[in-house]
Amino acid sequence: IIEIFQQLSFRYVDFFVVHSESGRMSFLMKHAKYKKKLYVIPLPYKDNNQIGRERKFFSILGRFRDISGAEEFFKVVEANFKNKLNFKFKIITPSRIEKYLNKLSPGAKKCIEIINKDRITDEEIRVVAAESIAVLMIYKSSMQSGVIPVAYMNGTPVIATPIKGLTQDLIHKKTGFILKKGYSIEDICSAMHYTQENFPEMSSACRKLYLQKFDDRNFRKYYLELL
Repeated sequence: IIEIFQQLSFRYVDFFVVHSESGRMSFLMKHAKYKKKLYVIPLPYKDNNQIGRERKFFSILGRFRDISGAEEFFKVVEANFKNKLNFKFKIITPSRIEKYLNKLSPGAKKCIEIINKDRITDEEIRVVAAESIAVLMIYKSSMQSGVIPVAYMNGTPVIATPIKGLTQDLIHKKTGFILKKGYSIEDICSAMHYTQENFPEMSSACRKLYLQKFDDRNFRKYYLELL
């Protein structure tokens, strides 16, 4: 039904706005006959950063399941313990994660802090982002992500898989680390080490990109020229 209304609306609009480059590509694939203007404008985020907290963790923010890399993440936690890498991890999620936790060794469980409840506030997510050295996004697929702007808002780099929905907002080794195709658990650990060693410069670049691209004070720059 939504698609039908979209097709009908094409007759009456001057332009469409999508919020990411992958969204633009998807739109054009679905609506190949569309010939009017199409703008890519990021979703705006109000700057409620929690910067100033101690940075301790490599974190997961939000919903968490197989498609978002749950299996790989817990393998990283286990490898961290077995190889004595001394990384600390934190998860904040409403998703059920018991089946993954049950596979961890007792020692690996001590390396991870968990906030797991049905309702999680935006502020709680921002706090964990600000406590993080990096946010891990070991996704198998994604069109775009609201996690990346929140991470950048808090000056936090992102370690991500090489899929367009994530890499469109990442600058490799500046605002994050893009894993290579066919990456291994060791590659993820290496990316974590790189981010930890280069955190001050990467954090500054993340904050700068947030202010340039995602901050809601850019509303005038993005939208007034369309009116």
